[in-house]
Amino acid sequence: MSAFFRRTRVRLSLAYGGALSAVAILLAVGFWLGYARLEMARVDDSLASQAQSLLSGLDNQGGSVSFQGGDTLPGETSQGIAIRAVLLDSSGHVVDRSGSGVNDRAMVSAAAAALAKEPGTAQSQTVSGVRERVLAQRVDLGTAGKGTLVLARPINELEASLAVAGLL
Repeated sequence: MSAFFRRTRVRLSLAYGGALSAVAILLAVGFWLGYARLEMARVDDSLASQAQSLLSGLDNQGGSVSFQGGDTLPGETSQGIAIRAVLLDSSGHVVDRSGSGVNDRAMVSAAAAALAKEPGTAQSQTVSGVRERVLAQRVDLGTAGKGTLVLARPINELEASLAVAGLL
């Protein structure tokens, strides 16, 4: 076997094969990192645009805050992407929500965690056993004081597709 590796042609083939493999691995890792960053940025952009849409629709009348004159907060974006939204007052009580409010307590704790790190920046968290991208923004509720708008979007499917892309 050692005579086999003494040949120049074999050693050059192994060296070129190793170099080509290293370059291919580096390119694949770079592609995966770029794809992951692009997809997370897309999720963050959808959360930020939904936050702006919700903030523009908030009405403050006599210390009572509502969304567009009485509607509850919408549970999806204009593109049909499901997003949970909770509006909290300064003491952490729920003022308005999208959906049934089953996980309000989890959303309040997610808001506290997000605000403690970096307010206004989306972060990945596990909320009620589901991986979600959470955005918490401070809002001015007019005469009702300050509050927090919390938006969450599930990212389980995104993380699964990133795992599959990583395996390929």
